[in-house]
Amino acid sequence: PVVYSRYRSRDEIVARTLRLLGNMTIDGCALAGEILARIKARTQMLKRRPRIVAYVAPDETPATRSYLKIKERSANGAGCDFEIVRSLEFPESADAIIVQLPLSDGMDAKTVCNSIPLDKDADVLSAAAREKFEGSAEGALLPPVTAAVKEILAFGKVAIPGKRAVVIGNGFLVGAPVAMWLKQQGAEVEVFTMESNPEALAAALREADLVVTGAG
Repeated sequence: PVVYSRYRSRDEIVARTLRLLGNMTIDGCALAGEILARIKARTQMLKRRPRIVAYVAPDETPATRSYLKIKERSANGAGCDFEIVRSLEFPESADAIIVQLPLSDGMDAKTVCNSIPLDKDADVLSAAAREKFEGSAEGALLPPVTAAVKEILAFGKVAIPGKRAVVIGNGFLVGAPVAMWLKQQGAEVEVFTMESNPEALAAALREADLVVTGAG
């Protein structure tokens, strides 16, 4: 996602963001490296390396293979083992289970995602994990993109309570969970989609303190 503050024009987005962050742009790779280092420091204290298992549908695409390489590299950088499986009979020894989307034609994504045990659903894909997140239950995980937005805002020392936030897109992986989390943090949130009135969107963007785009 792209996180902007007080949108009017692209140039103003850049200028205002620089001011908010003390004349610094966010180096996403560097920030990711810091996060992985924090995780690795914790995993090194464990008796064994955590095992992440990724289910991949048989007809994977070049894009799928690219995403998997990134995830495997990140897992290794965090001190975790990463394993790809083709069976929905997930190994009990897995500490975390992820499902690489999209799935093959004819496969029901909801059924597959709901088969992930709640305590191993790292990406918050199952209905049980999403319900726990939406209810702000103790120990609930944040969906990955939502967690990324949280890290970016924390890095920029952006206080969320009372902010007017606009979220563009209402998808399952980005827009919907980000909007829910911002509301949980005390922001006033408006969500816009392709069906929204363009004039209403433009007006909301002019008045917004935070803009998160999950479209395109």
